[in-house]
Amino acid sequence: MRCIFCKVDSSSSRSVEHIIPESLGNIDHVLPPGIVCDKCNNYISREVEKPFLDSRYIQERRFNFGIPSKKKRIPPMEGFHLQTSTLIHLLKVDGEEGISVCAGPNTDESRWVNSLLSSKAGTLILPIGEKPSDKVVSRFIGKVGLEVLAHRALDDPEILDEIVNKTELDQLRDYVRMVTVSRNTRSVNGHREMLFFERNRRLNRIIE
Repeated sequence: MRCIFCKVDSSSSRSVEHIIPESLGNIDHVLPPGIVCDKCNNYISREVEKPFLDSRYIQERRFNFGIPSKKKRIPPMEGFHLQTSTLIHLLKVDGEEGISVCAGPNTDESRWVNSLLSSKAGTLILPIGEKPSDKVVSRFIGKVGLEVLAHRALDDPEILDEIVNKTELDQLRDYVRMVTVSRNTRSVNGHREMLFFERNRRLNRIIE
């Protein structure tokens, strides 16, 4: 068995790969150990999924839809109480209804509470997070796309081998796993590999 990303032997790998991260609510659509090797699994989690999941835009949507992480934690929202210049946290608890509002860390909570008790109205500002960059999104989508392709072939080892060997998918693999580019050689996930693709060529016609 070889990894669908780096093509290295992965028969001893133990990591289960979630096609959509658990932090986005996925517990069903997974790849068994070896489809993605342990090294690529760790790299993708750290360098591809984390930048996407940590963006404020995605955090806000997880909060709005109440999507918990695998540790059952819904990311908080940050706001700003205009009258007291206080940082505010909005909290949701998985499985419970409603939203809790509290003062953020290192703030004068008593001043904020007294303002709420003494005022009939106030202003809470909730900044809108910027969307993650095109590069962050496209690498994440590329990762998901290749894994969905592999998931559809789980019952046929010959098709899995074809996915690994298919040169038309190498550009997608390179893009998802790319760390640095220097002349004709790049360092990818601890491996040295030659680049045989045009830097600005669009990722189309990946799968015939």
